[in-house]
Amino acid sequence: MLILLILACLDFSTASPITTCPGGYKNGDKIIGGQFVRECYIDAVGYSINIIGCLTSKGTEVLIGTKLEEDENVYACITTADGRVRIKMSKSPSSKHNLLCEGTYENGQKYNEGSMVMQCTSTPYSWKTSIIACLTPHGRDISLGGQVEEGHRIYSCTKTENGATISTPALKGR
Repeated sequence: MLILLILACLDFSTASPITTCPGGYKNGDKIIGGQFVRECYIDAVGYSINIIGCLTSKGTEVLIGTKLEEDENVYACITTADGRVRIKMSKSPSSKHNLLCEGTYENGQKYNEGSMVMQCTSTPYSWKTSIIACLTPHGRDISLGGQVEEGHRIYSCTKTENGATISTPALKGR
Protein backbone atom coordinates (compact mmCIF):
# COMPACT_ATOMS: atom_id res chain seq x y z
CA MET A 1 0.00 0.00 0.00
CA LEU A 2 2.84 2.37 0.88
CA ILE A 3 4.47 1.67 -2.47
CA LEU A 4 1.25 2.56 -4.30
CA LEU A 5 1.05 5.85 -2.38
CA ILE A 6 4.65 6.75 -3.25
CA LEU A 7 4.10 5.88 -6.93
CA ALA A 8 0.97 8.00 -7.01
CA CYS A 9 2.90 11.03 -5.71
CA LEU A 10 5.68 10.75 -8.30
CA ASP A 11 5.22 12.55 -11.59
CA PHE A 12 6.63 10.48 -14.43
CA SER A 13 5.85 13.06 -17.09
CA THR A 14 8.74 14.80 -18.82
CA ALA A 15 9.11 18.58 -18.66
CA SER A 16 7.94 20.48 -21.71
CA PRO A 17 10.86 21.71 -23.78
CA ILE A 18 11.28 25.48 -23.96
CA THR A 19 10.22 26.65 -27.42
CA THR A 20 10.21 30.45 -27.04
CA CYS A 21 12.07 33.24 -25.30
CA PRO A 22 10.06 35.70 -23.18
CA GLY A 23 7.86 37.79 -25.42
CA GLY A 24 7.10 34.85 -27.71
CA TYR A 25 10.34 35.10 -29.68
CA LYS A 26 11.50 31.90 -31.42
CA ASN A 27 15.04 30.60 -31.77
CA GLY A 28 17.02 32.98 -34.02
CA ASP A 29 14.47 35.84 -33.80
CA LYS A 30 15.91 39.35 -33.49
CA ILE A 31 14.65 41.50 -30.64
CA ILE A 32 15.07 45.18 -31.44
CA GLY A 33 14.62 47.85 -28.79
CA GLY A 34 16.45 50.57 -26.91
CA GLN A 35 20.01 50.89 -28.18
CA PHE A 36 20.59 47.19 -28.84
CA VAL A 37 19.77 44.30 -31.17
CA ARG A 38 19.30 41.04 -29.28
CA GLU A 39 18.81 37.49 -30.52
CA CYS A 40 16.77 34.69 -28.97
CA TYR A 41 18.74 31.44 -28.62
CA ILE A 42 17.05 28.21 -27.51
CA ASP A 43 18.83 24.91 -26.83
CA ALA A 44 18.02 21.63 -25.05
CA VAL A 45 18.39 23.11 -21.56
CA GLY A 46 16.82 26.54 -21.88
CA TYR A 47 17.08 29.87 -23.60
CA SER A 48 19.31 32.94 -23.63
CA ILE A 49 18.94 36.38 -25.11
CA ASN A 50 22.25 37.68 -26.42
CA ILE A 51 23.19 41.17 -27.58
CA ILE A 52 24.42 40.90 -31.16
CA GLY A 53 24.48 44.56 -32.18
CA CYS A 54 23.62 48.18 -31.52
CA LEU A 55 21.15 50.66 -33.00
CA THR A 56 21.91 54.14 -34.36
CA SER A 57 19.68 57.08 -33.46
CA LYS A 58 17.66 56.29 -36.62
CA GLY A 59 17.31 52.62 -35.68
CA THR A 60 19.83 51.20 -38.16
CA GLU A 61 21.54 47.98 -36.99
CA VAL A 62 25.31 47.91 -36.39
CA LEU A 63 26.69 44.47 -35.52
CA ILE A 64 29.23 44.12 -32.69
CA GLY A 65 32.72 44.85 -34.01
CA THR A 66 31.53 46.82 -37.04
CA LYS A 67 31.11 50.49 -37.98
CA LEU A 68 28.46 52.30 -40.00
CA GLU A 69 28.35 55.85 -41.39
CA GLU A 70 24.95 57.57 -41.22
CA ASP A 71 24.08 61.27 -41.47
CA GLU A 72 27.71 62.46 -41.14
CA ASN A 73 28.21 60.33 -38.02
CA VAL A 74 30.21 57.13 -37.62
CA TYR A 75 28.63 54.56 -35.29
CA ALA A 76 30.70 51.70 -33.89
CA CYS A 77 29.23 48.86 -31.82
CA ILE A 78 31.99 47.81 -29.43
CA THR A 79 32.63 45.45 -26.56
CA THR A 80 34.41 47.09 -23.62
CA ALA A 81 37.21 45.46 -21.60
CA ASP A 82 34.69 44.34 -18.96
CA GLY A 83 32.51 42.64 -21.60
CA ARG A 84 29.78 45.26 -21.89
CA VAL A 85 28.45 46.29 -25.29
CA ARG A 86 28.02 49.96 -26.15
CA ILE A 87 27.57 52.19 -29.17
CA LYS A 88 30.17 54.86 -29.86
CA MET A 89 29.32 57.82 -32.09
CA SER A 90 31.78 60.24 -33.70
CA LYS A 91 31.69 62.71 -36.56
CA SER A 92 32.49 61.32 -39.98
CA PRO A 93 35.84 62.47 -41.42
CA SER A 94 33.92 63.38 -44.57
CA SER A 95 31.52 65.65 -42.65
CA LYS A 96 31.37 69.12 -44.13
CA HIS A 97 29.10 70.61 -41.48
CA ASN A 98 30.49 72.33 -38.43
CA LEU A 99 29.06 71.70 -35.00
CA LEU A 100 26.77 74.34 -33.54
CA CYS A 101 28.17 76.26 -30.56
CA GLU A 102 25.98 75.62 -27.52
CA GLY A 103 23.69 73.68 -29.88
CA THR A 104 22.46 76.94 -31.48
CA TYR A 105 25.11 79.20 -33.05
CA GLU A 106 26.91 78.61 -36.37
CA ASN A 107 30.62 79.07 -37.03
CA GLY A 108 31.47 82.80 -37.09
CA GLN A 109 28.07 83.83 -35.73
CA LYS A 110 28.07 86.64 -33.15
CA TYR A 111 25.48 86.79 -30.39
CA ASN A 112 24.82 88.63 -27.14
CA GLU A 113 24.97 86.92 -23.79
CA GLY A 114 24.19 89.35 -20.98
CA SER A 115 26.58 92.28 -21.30
CA MET A 116 29.02 90.38 -23.53
CA VAL A 117 29.26 89.91 -27.30
CA MET A 118 30.25 86.32 -28.06
CA GLN A 119 31.47 84.66 -31.25
CA CYS A 120 31.21 80.99 -32.22
CA THR A 121 34.22 79.17 -33.68
CA SER A 122 33.49 75.61 -34.78
CA THR A 123 34.69 72.70 -36.91
CA PRO A 124 33.01 69.37 -37.68
CA TYR A 125 34.64 68.00 -34.50
CA SER A 126 34.66 70.79 -31.88
CA TRP A 127 33.38 74.23 -30.96
CA LYS A 128 34.23 77.10 -28.62
CA THR A 129 32.89 80.54 -27.87
CA SER A 130 34.94 83.67 -27.26
CA ILE A 131 34.11 87.06 -25.80
CA ILE A 132 34.89 89.64 -28.48
CA ALA A 133 33.28 92.76 -26.99
CA CYS A 134 31.13 94.15 -24.18
CA LEU A 135 27.74 95.89 -24.34
CA THR A 136 26.66 99.08 -22.62
CA PRO A 137 23.28 99.09 -20.82
CA HIS A 138 21.79 100.56 -24.03
CA GLY A 139 23.33 97.86 -26.26
CA ARG A 140 26.31 99.67 -27.81
CA ASP A 141 29.39 97.53 -28.55
CA ILE A 142 32.63 98.26 -26.73
CA SER A 143 35.63 96.49 -28.23
CA LEU A 144 37.95 94.65 -25.83
CA GLY A 145 40.27 97.27 -24.35
CA GLY A 146 38.03 100.10 -25.59
CA GLN A 147 35.80 102.78 -24.04
CA VAL A 148 32.44 104.27 -25.00
CA GLU A 149 30.63 107.35 -23.70
CA GLU A 150 26.95 106.90 -23.07
CA GLY A 151 24.93 109.51 -21.26
CA HIS A 152 27.00 110.79 -18.35
CA ARG A 153 29.11 107.65 -18.07
CA ILE A 154 32.22 106.28 -19.71
CA TYR A 155 32.09 102.50 -20.07
CA SER A 156 35.19 100.38 -20.64
CA CYS A 157 35.59 96.75 -21.62
CA THR A 158 38.58 94.92 -20.14
CA LYS A 159 39.77 91.42 -21.01
CA THR A 160 40.34 89.31 -17.90
CA GLU A 161 41.67 85.83 -17.21
CA ASN A 162 38.10 84.49 -17.07
CA GLY A 163 36.64 86.50 -19.95
CA ALA A 164 35.94 90.23 -19.81
CA THR A 165 34.44 92.87 -17.55
CA ILE A 166 32.51 96.02 -18.27
CA SER A 167 33.08 98.89 -15.87
CA THR A 168 32.12 102.49 -15.37
CA PRO A 169 35.18 104.01 -13.73
CA ALA A 170 34.27 107.62 -14.31
CA LEU A 171 31.32 109.93 -14.65
CA LYS A 172 31.72 112.28 -17.58
CA GLY A 173 32.46 115.86 -16.59
CA ARG A 174 32.98 115.23 -12.88
